[in-house]
Amino acid sequence: MKEKIIKIVSESFEEDFDIKEFDMKFEEFDGWDSLTAMVLIDKLNEKFEIEIQVDEINEMSVNSLFKLINN
Repeated sequence: MKEKIIKIVSESFEEDFDIKEFDMKFEEFDGWDSLTAMVLIDKLNEKFEIEIQVDEINEMSVNSLFKLINN
């Protein structure tokens, strides 16, 4: 499951992107902006049918997404 989340996050950045810190907030990554947030939210909603707001996703990390999806 975590691999699927990592793939979705990487694809959302639309460039060669490698996640090394699973606890790092998305807003702290280079290249993170509102468009990336919207793309990520859309992909997560499509794949996992979850609703996340832009202000929430900024504060999230791969690990926090994993926990949210698995609850």
